[in-house]
Amino acid sequence: MGTNKQVYVVLILRRDLNHITVLETENYDSAFELWTSLKDKWPEKLKEQKPFELTKPIVSAFDPGLISEIKIETYTIQESVAHNPYTQEMQKNGLSSTLSKLKTSDLLDRGYKID
Repeated sequence: MGTNKQVYVVLILRRDLNHITVLETENYDSAFELWTSLKDKWPEKLKEQKPFELTKPIVSAFDPGLISEIKIETYTIQESVAHNPYTQEMQKNGLSSTLSKLKTSDLLDRGYKID
């Protein structure tokens, strides 16, 4: 079993296909705030014929005419909750230690049986 987590990704899609992931966050409000800022800056830079500048997550300045879209995409990520005793043992002591304590029959499913 696991829990689902929403992740919001702010993207600048460029005509030259060098798309930029500007932010990944679980907080929709911060994603929307950044999206609004970028969206408002885009026509300004086009009108002024000045480079569109980013300082996070990369430092870049490029022609604002390269931008085709600025958007927020949403992803759902399932986080696993490890209640499995073998997984807990492995996290605590490592794989080789865990495997040395197991009987081989615990790991094998005995394969396909063809009658």
